[in-house]
Amino acid sequence: MKYLAHSIIAIVLVLFVFTSCKKDDAQESTVEEKTLDELVIPEGFTFETCTEVTVQFQDQLKSGGSARYDIFLHSGQVFNDTITYTDESGEEITEIVLNYDEANDLIATKVTETGLFEIIVSIPNYVTELFVIKNEMGVFTSEYIQINGKSASFTSKYKNTNDDPADILYGVNGGGDLFTINPVTGESVIVDQLIMGSYTCAVDYINNKLYTIGKNSPYPLYEYDIETKVFTLVKNLGMGGPRLEYNHNDGLLYFSTANKFYSIDPNTGNVLTQKSIEDLDNTQGGDIKIDDDGKWYIATFGGLYWLEFKNDRIIAHKISADNLPFTPTSMTIDSNGELWLADNGGQARLIVMDKVTGGWEYRFPKFNHAINDLSTFPLDINTIPQTDTDADGIIDYYDEYPNDSQKAYNTYTPSLYGVGSLIFEDKWPLKGDYDFNDLVIYYNFIAVMNSQDKVVELRGEFKVEHVGASFSNGFGLELPFNQGFVASVSGYNITAGLVNINQKGLEEGHAADKAVIILFDDANANKYQTLNLVVELTEPLEPSLVGVAPFNPFVFADSDRGREIHLINLPPTDLADNSFFQTQDDASNPDQGQYYRTVNRLPWAINMMHGFIVPIEGKAVNMGYNKFNEWAESGGAVYSDWYKNNPGYRNPVNLKGY
Repeated sequence: MKYLAHSIIAIVLVLFVFTSCKKDDAQESTVEEKTLDELVIPEGFTFETCTEVTVQFQDQLKSGGSARYDIFLHSGQVFNDTITYTDESGEEITEIVLNYDEANDLIATKVTETGLFEIIVSIPNYVTELFVIKNEMGVFTSEYIQINGKSASFTSKYKNTNDDPADILYGVNGGGDLFTINPVTGESVIVDQLIMGSYTCAVDYINNKLYTIGKNSPYPLYEYDIETKVFTLVKNLGMGGPRLEYNHNDGLLYFSTANKFYSIDPNTGNVLTQKSIEDLDNTQGGDIKIDDDGKWYIATFGGLYWLEFKNDRIIAHKISADNLPFTPTSMTIDSNGELWLADNGGQARLIVMDKVTGGWEYRFPKFNHAINDLSTFPLDINTIPQTDTDADGIIDYYDEYPNDSQKAYNTYTPSLYGVGSLIFEDKWPLKGDYDFNDLVIYYNFIAVMNSQDKVVELRGEFKVEHVGASFSNGFGLELPFNQGFVASVSGYNITAGLVNINQKGLEEGHAADKAVIILFDDANANKYQTLNLVVELTEPLEPSLVGVAPFNPFVFADSDRGREIHLINLPPTDLADNSFFQTQDDASNPDQGQYYRTVNRLPWAINMMHGFIVPIEGKAVNMGYNKFNEWAESGGAVYSDWYKNNPGYRNPVNLKGY
């Protein structure tokens, strides 16, 4: 079962707005004067854009406990962007916000009872750190860890003790963050991204649901499953406002805006009752909450009130004085009866207020994000059951596959939502025009792991994104383990009859220690199609044996099965025609493990953990990507993110679709 941390996009940063691929005049710049043939490329440079990194965890957990770790890419690249939104008072605001790199995405998950383990992942070369969210039975902590070459290590600085909170505070903000706050340490972790920024949230902790209303018209009411992190639209309410609460006594939502007070059926979104609140000296902002004793409270920009219900009237009685440190935008009451108030500043503050006298004190005077609403999720044995439906040793709360004892969690390449690109020139052993648009394949791989941290299944989603070649090309990949470990392969599409596939779904004609999959033998027949590859294994395998996707991918060109084209220095399969080597423009030296490169070390194929926008036909890749030459001549030392949509990186006039 999936839990909250996805998405987070990661991170748990203040705002995740994915970088678009629109035309940006500021990106147009002078194309490098050097042609690709004129580049001086260092010996040993293989045009790799990613690195396999071993992440070691040496963490300490509570005795007898367990934890889940979610690992995210984090590039640290931030640019300014402009957004327009409606604030809590209904005013339209335009402001400059931080636009975070789209690499911030989930790549791996691990559930453990010891906190001592390691994970092997593939990381884009420009990424220098990872972000880790640790969930120890509902207590979330997070840390950034540095990548040092091919390794990284994690040791949490937060140690759960008997002083850990009985509650976790959930919150939202208009920027689209869904976060938790540890009320003991003040640790805030953004655990997901809202479909739409919001000023409201309310938690039904018995059923693990969180409700939120989008901040803009038509003001959609969403139900969010805290365990599966799935949003479901309940209904477009057609009215917006800052206050929301879930009442466990009657199972209804209560919503308030200005001086109105509504009850709402959370299953349908239908308004059941509507009343007016009297004697509020300020009706803007704030929140509503019901205490365990059934007493209602409302906070507005005017302070804190308690509500008296008299037949069809609701009367507000002022509690707080006028010396609040901010105008409150959110409120919650924890299981200890403490009432918390926060504001929506860019560095929000959190205070605790006495419900009788209105006296207050700072608890946490500074967060790195706004707080537009808060709600309490009490942590106890009733809220996080220890159920292990499939008896695999991982409770359902952590388990990605709670009903399958053979599967527990996933690792992703390049990430949960990201795509990688395989780009090919198909004239080998001739150089061609190096526009790298003859065949472009988008991919996303999942390695499904069991509770013993072994791989039990491989899944790959492949999309034939672009075919710019006159040749008819096929595509396959060689796995790094014996074909005897493969039980079955499905999801390929063989249409041209150029290959022979055995009963397992592997290509025939290879040695027993070579497992080769042909995904298709005619790219034109699969153009813009998505193929879903599934490789079932005969037994669980160690991750070190399986390796990291995309393994050894290749095309075979011009309907010739033997004319294989691989990534630079990756070897051909047993069915390759080796007579092409060292002919025409190919300068391979198989005896030294050098394959598929020209005399000045240019490749015929490149892999990148990013979507690739293809150059216009006949325009070499460096004419569309302004930093390619510097990257190649530096041996990857500079501009390792040359393919991205950063300012000044692209020359739109030479890229298709701009």
